[in-house]
Amino acid sequence: MISRFAYLLDCPLCGRTIVLPPQSQIGTFVGQQCQPMGTWPIKFLCIVHAQLCECSADKIRWEAYPTPDPSQRQVALWMIVLRCAREGCGSSYTIFATEYADAEGEQSLKIALSKAVSGVCKGHETELDQASIQTWILPA
Repeated sequence: MISRFAYLLDCPLCGRTIVLPPQSQIGTFVGQQCQPMGTWPIKFLCIVHAQLCECSADKIRWEAYPTPDPSQRQVALWMIVLRCAREGCGSSYTIFATEYADAEGEQSLKIALSKAVSGVCKGHETELDQASIQTWILPA
């Protein structure tokens, strides 16, 4: 199997390896000219446990990782932006997750997200408006 070097991070809940793009909304990493940018730690949605957790930039590592087989379903790093629908709140959150890079994967993300975000807002139960959830696949 062919390997390539990539920036990797492990989910703190399930240990699943997350392949990070060299540069994205969540930053550039050690070994490049820039340190991680954006807001760290990031919120990460563990699909296995349907729970949110935090990932910190100091856990990122640069190492060989097997190149995915293009004939298999591809897992991608997703960026999810959501807003609490509770009247008077309007808090917005950016959450990252890994899941299959297709419509079925996106649906799986939304199901796990609806179970995981209940306690994100301070002082009240987060109310999710499924129609307002925005998702993007970050480039590999």
